[in-house]
Amino acid sequence: MRRFTILIVLLGLGYLASPYWSVYRLAHGVRDSDQEILETYVDWSTLRQNVKEELAAVLAGNMATEMKEEDMLATAFATAIGPMIFNNMIDTYLNAASVTRLIKEKQSGADNKDARGDFVPPVDAETLNSPLDAITWAFFDGPRSFAVKIEGKDQSDGQLKLIFRPHGLVWKLEDFVLPAVFHQDR
Repeated sequence: MRRFTILIVLLGLGYLASPYWSVYRLAHGVRDSDQEILETYVDWSTLRQNVKEELAAVLAGNMATEMKEEDMLATAFATAIGPMIFNNMIDTYLNAASVTRLIKEKQSGADNKDARGDFVPPVDAETLNSPLDAITWAFFDGPRSFAVKIEGKDQSDGQLKLIFRPHGLVWKLEDFVLPAVFHQDR
């Protein structure tokens, strides 16, 4: 009975520690621009779907607040076409290879354009070189959900919340919550 209790305690401790290990490995994958690690610790298909839903909600909220009678046709057109454009961009750029390329460009000190002239999100190279330093909070949201809050150098932008969920023995990044600054108009 004692061995069984020890085994249960060790399994519980392993379960509690495993998301922290996944966050640690993913942070080092970002720092080292390691595509293999990004593929291992991110559920890209689920993340792409969740990003599409989040951007559609932000776009719809912004369109609703800006809608005026004289602009109804233009607003309706943008509401219909916007998600298609975003979906195509997300499918093209939100994958391990593209993210790795963008990280390398940013770490090399490039401006907000990559070698092909494409826009690179404005993330400071310091955060990419030491991503663990940007973490302000990390803990379980539930038994199968682990949240990590990240804050950039400009703290007025708010915190990005990353959501990890278990996939076998590995916890993978699946979702995120944008900082409140993106939802101000909603």
